[in-house]
Amino acid sequence: MTDLPEQEKEQQPEKQDERKPDREEILEEIRERKSSSFWKGVLAGSLCMLLFCGVYLLILVGISRQNSRNSSENRGAEALTDSDTLKKLSEIEGLLNSYYLGEMEGEELTAYLFRGIAAGLGDAYARYYTKEELNSALDDTKGAYYGIGATLSQDTATGEIRAVQIYENSPADKAGLQPGDLLLSCAGESLEGMELSQAVERIKSQEGEFLLVVSREDAGEVTLTMQCENVEKVTVHTRMLEAEIGYMEILEFDRVTVEQFREGLSELQEQGMKKLVVDLRDNPGGLLESVCEILDDLLPEGLIVYTQDKSGDRVDYTSQEGRLFEGELAVLVNENTASAAEIFAGAVQDHGIGKVIGTQTYGKGLVQKTFTLSDGSGIKFTTENYFTPLGNNINGTGITPDLPVEETKKEDAVLDAALSVLGEEPL
Repeated sequence: MTDLPEQEKEQQPEKQDERKPDREEILEEIRERKSSSFWKGVLAGSLCMLLFCGVYLLILVGISRQNSRNSSENRGAEALTDSDTLKKLSEIEGLLNSYYLGEMEGEELTAYLFRGIAAGLGDAYARYYTKEELNSALDDTKGAYYGIGATLSQDTATGEIRAVQIYENSPADKAGLQPGDLLLSCAGESLEGMELSQAVERIKSQEGEFLLVVSREDAGEVTLTMQCENVEKVTVHTRMLEAEIGYMEILEFDRVTVEQFREGLSELQEQGMKKLVVDLRDNPGGLLESVCEILDDLLPEGLIVYTQDKSGDRVDYTSQEGRLFEGELAVLVNENTASAAEIFAGAVQDHGIGKVIGTQTYGKGLVQKTFTLSDGSGIKFTTENYFTPLGNNINGTGITPDLPVEETKKEDAVLDAALSVLGEEPL
């Protein structure tokens, strides 16, 4: 490559001087261009490197933050849909599809997945309902439904399901189901390990007669034959005691309870009632709205109860003018008096319009709400604390009676004490 210029120099010496400036200029120009290109390349490379490093640092920061968030024990609800959770679900799906020997029911799997979320809250009152279970639970609060006519409760510690109340003339009443019976099986299927909502749905799904096996204290296992029917709950029982004292037992606070209370109160007043015993023993609670409507008929104008949510927002429930009864009151309670029933007892006690008699109540000062999901299923969990008119939070402690009286099997010592308080001798 270097030979050609030397040959040109020998053959054409006369033109050497004339071409040299052009060649030097060209070489100089080439050097300048190379130099310029070099520095431009250096600058461009530096910028690219800086850009790459910046992006890399951002990625590292993002990964660090994600790892920090994922490793945090307080992620909260966002943990349900983060990448780690979705990845693990995908892994489990693959393992089940590859290795699980049994048959899989998709709806059952997802139902238990969502039940697990409710259980994971650590909220004893949280529940997930399938569409069918939710409809059943909502029907139950209305007071008119299809079933056996009994109120069941589940021990949160043992999972045992027991009959709490048996409605008069209901299928359960006719079959001989008794309060306190422990439910063991329905139509040959064990109820052990089931959520309360599942057990109720199992019972209500039966067509025609079926066998319900229960365990009863002092009697062992008892097999009952019954069938589901359309049932309208009777949640209020009334009768006149002697000397102008009326007696009203409220089994729970459903939608039908308000009208049944007013009808019962009117009947007692027509019979000459001047003083009233309200029996809330073994009342598990019910609807906040229902107990407030009833208390509105009994309390003077003022605060019934108030609730407070996680943000501290407060909602007051108040009574207005127009009391239906202004006589003396005695309210009977025990360790199974809970929730809305405790709202009743606490309001009467705080307003000083009656005496609370019996044993310490259950202590459920929490409010739950049920949310319907897009597919018709639902989830219930605790949303608020409630407080009595004087600001007492009775959750976990219960209401202390004005007159503590222990229950006995031989005689109704609590009712006797109420009659004494109202100025009458025991019957």
